[in-house]
Amino acid sequence: MFLTQTAPRRSLIALLLFALSFTMIGAASTQTFPDVIPLPDGFQPEGIASGKGTTFYVGSIPTGNIFRGDVRTGEGEVFVNAPAGRSAIGLKYDARSNLLFVAGGETGNAYFYDAETGEDAGEIQLTPLPSFINDVVVTKDAAYFTNSFQASLYRVPLANNGDLPDPLAVEEIPYHKEFEYTTLLKVLIAQGSYEAALALSERLLRNACADGRTGIVIEVSILRALAWQGMRDLPHALADLDQAIRLAEPAGYVRLFLDEGEPMAKLLYQARSHSACAGYAAGLLARMGEAFGKELPPSQLLIEPLTAREVEVLRLIQSGLSNQEIAGRLFISVPTVKCHITHIYGKLGVTSRTQAVLRGKEVGLIE
Repeated sequence: MFLTQTAPRRSLIALLLFALSFTMIGAASTQTFPDVIPLPDGFQPEGIASGKGTTFYVGSIPTGNIFRGDVRTGEGEVFVNAPAGRSAIGLKYDARSNLLFVAGGETGNAYFYDAETGEDAGEIQLTPLPSFINDVVVTKDAAYFTNSFQASLYRVPLANNGDLPDPLAVEEIPYHKEFEYTTLLKVLIAQGSYEAALALSERLLRNACADGRTGIVIEVSILRALAWQGMRDLPHALADLDQAIRLAEPAGYVRLFLDEGEPMAKLLYQARSHSACAGYAAGLLARMGEAFGKELPPSQLLIEPLTAREVEVLRLIQSGLSNQEIAGRLFISVPTVKCHITHIYGKLGVTSRTQAVLRGKEVGLIE
């Protein structure tokens, strides 16, 4: 998530509080959250990270200072007054070590702070070359820092408790080491870090395309499709999957798709009716059934199942009722009906009532 300063006298930051509140304290859905949280004068925010409970952290680009606040109360303060010459771009909180990992922009460094006290926990020079350390992702065994100026990623290995290593243990991974990168992409997707996966995959895809490495383009496009799927963005997921299928079909690539299991089966099921390569998608889906030892029931191939209310609305659509009539039958408002229909279209991967009814029959939701 990235933030920009717009107020000339006092920085105001729109924190997308609903998203953060659901991420950090989903159960407190009835809690009222402030729409805007003010930052100190002159603060130039960039990255944002969530911490324990309702805590969040925001870094300032030119000073490296870090503001810690509470999305529930809207209160906060600068709790890291960084030494001169530092910068703060992307940042992540690690619960195991209670450390804040900070990408240092043009300094070429990574910085680490105690997330409770704000004390300096260390710094590591990732590269002496001109660079812009832009973002960081923390996994179980390492922190990965991106460099917008160089075709490299920096891996900082972590102990089991998240403790930092000797600076000499930092590993630079050039983008041509595809195995490490595709493995990291899979880890990010499994962790639900879809935005980070998409950001990394975009750079991998660009480099692989430039070098004509078709196999890597196919694999990265598949993983991008799965990341979009995780974000419930079916159009983008199918667009990346379509690119993968177009490149895979002439050379007969199969295993790259089969290795992704049921999530890929769900996307291939949608691609059968959306992709220009629908025939190859159907063939891959059949091969997947053979690999699984059985074909998944059509209802299990939906990316997200319909709720009981959505099935009820779909049945009324099948009966030919208008939105107004459905609202009257179910004792709900017309806007609520429209909302249900939008969800139905998205989950079934259709754009019209007729398509929704046909797809509903196909997957056994209606007769």
